[in-house]
Amino acid sequence: MATYQRNIVWLDEISLWKDVVNKSPNKPKGYVQLGLGYYSKGFIEEAIINYHSAINLKPELTSDLLGAYINLGNAYLDKGLTAEAEASYLKAIELNPSQENAYSDIAQARAYNNIGNIYQDRGLIDKSIEYYQIALKLNPYSAEIYNNLGNAYFSKVMYDQAIKSYQ
Repeated sequence: MATYQRNIVWLDEISLWKDVVNKSPNKPKGYVQLGLGYYSKGFIEEAIINYHSAINLKPELTSDLLGAYINLGNAYLDKGLTAEAEASYLKAIELNPSQENAYSDIAQARAYNNIGNIYQDRGLIDKSIEYYQIALKLNPYSAEIYNNLGNAYFSKVMYDQAIKSYQ
C-alpha cells in the first residue's frame, strides 16, 4: 500500500515537487523545481508564483537562486513582459557566482545571452554584442550564443565577424 501511495507522488514532476515543497517548505530548491514542472506543462503563472516563492525564502542574493531568477526571466518573456524578464536576468548576473563552479558559469552565460537577445530585439545591437561576448567567456561551447552573436554582427553589416561567429 505504501508503494502504491508513493507511486502517486512520482506520477509526474509536478506531483513529485509538490510533495517535496509540502515536506520542506523552507527550502527554495523545491519551489524552483516545481516552477520548472509547471513551466514545462505550459502553466506559466504557476511557474512564476513558485519562482517568487523560492526567491522570497532567500531574499539575500545567493547562487542557490541563480536558476530561479533565470527561469523567472524566461517565464516573463513567454508572457511578453520584457522589462520584468530583463530585471530577472540582471539579478541573476548580480549574483556573480562564477567562481563557484562550472554550472554557475553556464547558467550565468544563459542570463547574459538572454539579455543580449532582449537588447537585440530592441535594436540595441552594440549592447547585445557586449552581452553575447561576456556569455561566450562564461560558456565558450554554446552554439546558440555564437549564433546570436553572428546574427548581431550580421545586422550591423559586419559580415566577417558574423561568419567567424557562425563558424
